[in-house]
This record gives sequence, structure tokens and C-alpha cells, in this order.
Amino acid sequence: MSMHEEEHRYSPYRVIVRLLRLGKPYLVLYILIAVAILVEVGLSIAYANTFQLIVSGVVSDEYPALVRSILIMSVIVVSMSAVFMARGYLGARLDNDSRLKLQDEMLRKVSRVRLDSLDKLHTSDKIARILESASIAQAGINNRLIGFIADAAKVVALLVYLSSLSARLTAGSIIVSALIPLMLLPISRYSRRWFDQQNRLSAEKDGIVQEAVQGGEVVRSYRLQKDMNERFANKVSEFVRVRLRTLSIESFTGSLTAIVPFLSVVYILGYGGLLVSRNEMEVGAVAAFLAASNLLTGPIYNLFGTWNALQWSISQAKRVFELMDLPEEPSGSGVAEEPKHDGVNLESAGFRMEKVVFRYSDEDLDVVRGVSLSLEEGRIAAIVGPSGSGKSTMLKLFMKDYEPSSGRIWWNGIDCSLMDNKQWRKKLALVSQTPFLFHGTVYDNIHYGNREASELEVIEAAKMANIHDVIMRLPDGYHTRIGERGATLSGGERQRITIARAFLRNPDILLLDEPTSALDNENQAAIQQAINRLMKGKTCVIVAHRLSTIIHADKIIFMKDGAVVEAGTHEELMLLGGHYYEMYQMNRTNEQSEWEVAT
Repeated sequence: MSMHEEEHRYSPYRVIVRLLRLGKPYLVLYILIAVAILVEVGLSIAYANTFQLIVSGVVSDEYPALVRSILIMSVIVVSMSAVFMARGYLGARLDNDSRLKLQDEMLRKVSRVRLDSLDKLHTSDKIARILESASIAQAGINNRLIGFIADAAKVVALLVYLSSLSARLTAGSIIVSALIPLMLLPISRYSRRWFDQQNRLSAEKDGIVQEAVQGGEVVRSYRLQKDMNERFANKVSEFVRVRLRTLSIESFTGSLTAIVPFLSVVYILGYGGLLVSRNEMEVGAVAAFLAASNLLTGPIYNLFGTWNALQWSISQAKRVFELMDLPEEPSGSGVAEEPKHDGVNLESAGFRMEKVVFRYSDEDLDVVRGVSLSLEEGRIAAIVGPSGSGKSTMLKLFMKDYEPSSGRIWWNGIDCSLMDNKQWRKKLALVSQTPFLFHGTVYDNIHYGNREASELEVIEAAKMANIHDVIMRLPDGYHTRIGERGATLSGGERQRITIARAFLRNPDILLLDEPTSALDNENQAAIQQAINRLMKGKTCVIVAHRLSTIIHADKIIFMKDGAVVEAGTHEELMLLGGHYYEMYQMNRTNEQSEWEVAT
């Protein structure tokens, strides 16, 4: 999307229209708030009119009328307080319900977005869009836009009332009240640009903090504290520079609009006094005009203050809609399950790739280039090659995290693009190089593999993964809380819990992404034994660089620059004497060479 197209798609008008559409589910609340606003407007006019009655009663010595007017004003004030309370409650409920619903929709959206698009956003930026931008954007319609409409209604109603008291005094008041705020309207576009830049820098600043916290061990071991501090300081400096600019805009507009009430009072007292001296207006009418004008000043002040704040909401709403507009994974054509083997040619059973090409949506370079290969069901494939050759991308294609830009992937004779993603992923289990555990108990983390499994099945899966005895030594056994990302466990223990999760899933297809590469020999032996059990009878794709894993694969596929350059068994590729032969010779002398092996 070009810059011009993006500006058109996320223009202020279009963003506000989309914000209004978000409010459809809360129409009843909006109607109740509108009713409260109308009552509030009526009470404001009645309040101003009562001033005229009180002053007229004082001037004419009509004390019964004066007492009656004071009682009426007391009732009006109590009623206004009740309306304010009701409107505040309705507004708070609307804000909470709509904000939480939008955040829920964004979280659901993230789970459906194509990973090749989602991966371009920093983690902290994605979190900020869901937690912060959604709240501010929703507040734009719930608080600022509704407030804008309420204040506009008050202004119109009070102007009608003021005109009934004195058209000339009203006309002058309008000119005085609107002159300075109208001068500020051209600043809106300028301020929005700075607010957009402030949002971007805030996300980048938060991203540096997240990296420093999550990568704390690396930062310490490589003595990167100074570098991280300098990066953060530089980004904070940029942010502060932009924030000072936005603050100066807010201060400038706020200070100018603050002058309006004083100018208005001076004008009303001066010109109103002149009209009284000419017997063209009563003192009570001037008092009522002044009271109504005071009620008018607040809404006018709010209108232009709200407009300035609305620019911030529009800027944040743009970030929300940018995320909501990211392309989603294709849902397939309703094929949930592939046919049984009696309906499939056995030669087509398993994986088959036909001229598969993958490139990122906004890039021209092919990451995977015309890959064609086949793997029979129940066999083990090894995809090997140097770093950056496309091995991890191949795994993402198998998982349907990425969709081919062209070409097809088949499983048991069915085009995977026609399969429902949820049903397809039920057949898969992934054990990655960096095990991911959720904040919670050991039991919960294993149980995620199959939410319908019983406690006995969870325990059996842990035994198969060689982790049961370790779990039983924990303070609360399976119900021990393990902290964020399993921080209280060792690397090997975390890995075995993810393997237990895969056992519980009992998948048809097993994807292993270098599961033993970062472990010591003792942990590697225990995990390799568990993995060997897990692999039995399953179609396996494993990412590893250890020779012991490579040579036993049924098929080894060597990739370079995104293309398959060699394929065959270990013996066949050794006889070929090509890329795989060179890699094997290097790895045999140095298991930790720069080459990586995907199996």
C-alpha cells in the first residue's frame, strides 16, 4: 500500500466513521445517555432562567416570588446532580464494556492474522495497540465524541435561549466566544502528525525496555548494559522532543481558549449595562444572560478542548485499525478431515509439495523457491542446510502459519489450503528449540496439549517424557506454579514439559525444531529418549544439527538459498559427494559448526 493510499484509508473522516460503527452494539446505552444530555440541557436553561426570576424579585421587592424562585433553583440543582450521576454511571459502563470488547476482538484478531504480516510488528507494539491504543480509541467515541455532541447540544439550546433575551447581545457573545477557537482549527492536521510520531516513538521506547528485561541474561553476559542504556536514552530523547512539541500544542490551544470566558464576561457586563441604561433590557435579563453565558462558556471551552483531544484518539484509533486490517489466515473451503486411507491412493498418503514458493507480502525476494518434495506418512524427513536457507520457513508452511505464495502442499491427497486451519493443527505438535511455557501450573502447561484429557493421561504423558519424577519433587507436584515462561525450571525440564504436552496431543505429524541443540549431554540423553518414543508411528519433521539425528532419517533434503539442491538417504547423499557430504564432514569434526540441520 502506497503512502497516499494509506493516508486515504486512515483519513480522520474514515477513522471517525469506523469508530462510530464500533458503537452499534451499545445503541441502548447511547440512547439513554442522549436522553440524559437532553434533560441536562433543559435543566441548564431552567437554571439560567431562574436567575432572572430571582433578580427581578429582588429589584421589585416581591419576596414571595423570590422565595419561590430560590426553591425552584434548589430543585433544579438537585435534579442536575442526579442527571450528572446517571450520565456518569452510563458513561462508565459504556466505556468499560466497549473497551474490553474491543480489546477482546483485537486479541482474537491477532490469533487469526497471518504470521508473515504479524511478525513485522514488535511484540511491545502489538501489546501497546491492544492495551493502550484500544482504550484511547474507544474513549474517543465514548467520552470525547459523546462529550462533543453533548456540549454542542448545550451550545445550541443556550444560544436559542440567549437570543430570546437579547439577539444583539447574543450575536456579540458568539463573535467573542468563537473568534479565538476558530483560529485554532488549522492546527488540527499539524497536531495529528505530531501525535502519530509520538505513538510510534512510544512503541519503540517500550520495545527497548521489553528486550532489556526479557534478554536480561544476555545483556549481562555480553556487558550490553551501556549499549541498551544508550539506545533507550536516545529513544527517550526523541520521544521527549516530540512530546514537548505535542504539549506545547496543547498548552497553546488551551491557553488561548481559556481567555474566552473572561472576554465574554467583560463584553456582557459592558454592553449589557449599556442596554440597561437605555431601558432596552431589564437587570434580571442581564443576570439571566450572564448565568446562561457562564453555562455556555464551559461547553464552548470543552468543544475545542475535546477537538484537540479527539486528534489523539484518532491517531490511536488508526493504530487499532492498522492491526485489525492485517490479512488473516485463509479459513479453507470447509474440508475439515482428509479421507481415510481406503479412499486415498497409498502413493499419495503423506506430505507432498508441488513447486511451492513463499515470499513476504510486501517483498519481492522469494524465501522458498519452487520446492517440490514428498514424504510418505509415518516417515522421517531431514531438511538440512546453512542458516537462512529456508528451513524454519518450511516448518511454518507445514504448520500453515505461512501460506504459499504459489504452489500447493498436499496431505493424504488433499490440498492443505482447502483444509480448516483448526482441524489441521489438531494433527500437529511442535517441540521447538526454545520451549514456551505459560504462567500457571505444571499440570496446566501439559494439559494444553489436549484440553479433554484426564489427569491420569496427563501423568502418563509426563512419564513418557521422562519428567514425572522431577515434577513429583516440586513443592506442589503437578500443581506447582512455575512462573513466567517456566522461570523456576531448568532448560531441560522446560523442554521435557513441552514434550509431555506433545505426547498428550498424540499428533499425526510431529515437528521438532532443534529440540536438543542447547542442552547438556545428560539432559540431551533424557530428552532424546523421550523424543524417540514420541516419534514412533508418526510423520516427523525435525530441526536439529546433531549427526545422530540426521543419518537415521528416511529422507534428507538439503536446502540452499530457499531451494532444494539435494535429496535422498544419508548413504545416497554421501555417495553423491555434494553439499550434504561437505556439511557432514564439517559437523563430524565439530558438532557446533556454523551449519544448521533441519530434520
